This record gives sequence, C-alpha cells and structure tokens, in this order.
Amino acid sequence: MRLAIHEIEYRDTAALSSEIEFAVACDRVEGKDLINIRLKNLNMLSRFNSAAAKLLRAMKREGVIQLFIFENEISDTEKMETVYLLNKFPELADMEKYGEGSVIIKL
Repeated sequence: MRLAIHEIEYRDTAALSSEIEFAVACDRVEGKDLINIRLKNLNMLSRFNSAAAKLLRAMKREGVIQLFIFENEISDTEKMETVYLLNKFPELADMEKYGEGSVIIKL
C-alpha cells in the first residue's frame, strides 16, 4: 500500500477544492494508491466533512477518484466502499492512527 498523507487547514470550500485536487494530481503522478487527508483545525470538522463529501462525490462522478471514506466509516461493514478498502488494504483496519478529521481517498 502506498499511502500519501496531507494535512490541510479548512478555510473555505474554494481553498479546500484546490488543495484536494492538487493532492490528488500530485499523488496520481507519484503512483500512490491511497491518500489520507487530515484536517488540522478540528474546530471546523462539520464544515470540512460536508464540503469534502460534496467535492469528493463530484470527483468520483468525473472519474478522478475511485472512492472515499471518512474515518468514522471505517467500522461500518455495511458500506461497500469500506468492505472493498479493508479487503484490498487490511492495514486500514487500524484507522484510529489516522485521527479524527481524516478522509481516505482511493485513486
């Protein structure tokens, strides 16, 4: 598993979009499999989650990424994305090391 880790600070949706798109483009060129995006300012967690979900759904629709899950979804064995990632990358089961405010993106 080739995992890239990026720590970002949420300011607004436009800045978040630029940072995530840049991280995805760079990691795709480097041949990474997964991206872990961590939120630095956890006081903005709810805004980050909703903005990131909207952006990542659009990126998935466009075929830029394959799938994404948030840190609180790693234990949800009913979700198809979680089951796929845990089967392909079993080391993700130890998700608490990634911390609150993380999102895992599969390229």
